[in-house]
Parts: sequence; C-alpha cells; structure tokens
Amino acid sequence: MPDGSVVRSGTNYSGKFQEAHDDSKASIQSRISNLESGGVKGTVKIDYDLAKDYIRDVESKTGLKLHKNQVEQLKAALREHKYEKMTPLETLKHRNKFNSVKNKLISEWEEKTGQTWPRYTEEVYDKKGRVARDIGQPYDAHHIIENNFGGPHEWWNIHPAKFPDEHQAGIHGKGSPSNKLFPRR
Repeated sequence: MPDGSVVRSGTNYSGKFQEAHDDSKASIQSRISNLESGGVKGTVKIDYDLAKDYIRDVESKTGLKLHKNQVEQLKAALREHKYEKMTPLETLKHRNKFNSVKNKLISEWEEKTGQTWPRYTEEVYDKKGRVARDIGQPYDAHHIIENNFGGPHEWWNIHPAKFPDEHQAGIHGKGSPSNKLFPRR
C-alpha cells in the first residue's frame, strides 16, 4: 500500500508495526537516558561491607580521605541506582563525555571538599619509557563508581589517584576490593 501499511487477509497491520516501532524507540530512549543519568533505577542489593572496604582501600592507597559529603552522595547513588557493566562502546562514549567535563569536576571537587587536587611534581613514565604524565598535570580522576559501570560524572564520584601505583596498580590492582565490587567480567 502507498502509505506503508501492510494488509494481509483483510487485516491492517500498520498500527501494530507502528506500536512495535514506538515501543522499541521508547526503550532505546530510556536506555540512553539511564546511561546519561549514571545507571538504571531500581532496588539494588549492595554488599555494604565490601563497599566500605573499597572506600578504605581508595583512601589508604591515595593517602586522601573521601569528604563526608562525598560519602553521603555515594551512598544515595548506590541505594537509588543499579550500576551494570557497560559494553566497550558504551564505556568509550561514557569516558569521552567524562573527558569533556573532567576539569570542571576537579574544580567543583576542590570547592566542595575544601581540598586542592594534587598535581604531579615530576614526570611519570609508562612501561615503555615514554612520558605518561607531565609536571603540573592533575592526578588521575578515579571514578569511585567506576566508569565502565556507568559511574556518574559528578564531583562526588571522583577521587585523585596518582598514575600508575595508586590508580591502575593500586585501586584497580589484583585482588582489590574494587575488582570485587565492580567485576571486570
């Protein structure tokens, strides 16, 4: 038919196709909205002892305590949202969005916590001997609720961590509470 309707045995299916299309579109829009807001709303059973171990681990590895306002915001986020591991493409998009707001979030973190975000005082080299971090560059911004789980890009969800010993080899190191709370697989 010229209007795109499908008729078979006297039944017009165009409304059913439109309804299915609308449902699919709404589902996709909802998923995008959930990703942008930092998670899927729902009741979540969090292992709060493990979460406390994780926070203590972050603090001990970085030598910086989380501000009490941060802890309250994190508790609320963990109670109100279910954070699920994202696909590599979703993670990349989420990371790119974070990179565009990271400096603003660091400034906001400094303002809200009354602390100064640490900066590198010497060059840091990667395993191949290349400069990975320059003098004066801010420490890495670690997502407490991790990036690949849709962790929100908010001041209260970041924490300074020095590359690589405090961050990748520390917080994300083998056997760390981070890896149990946010499993890689």
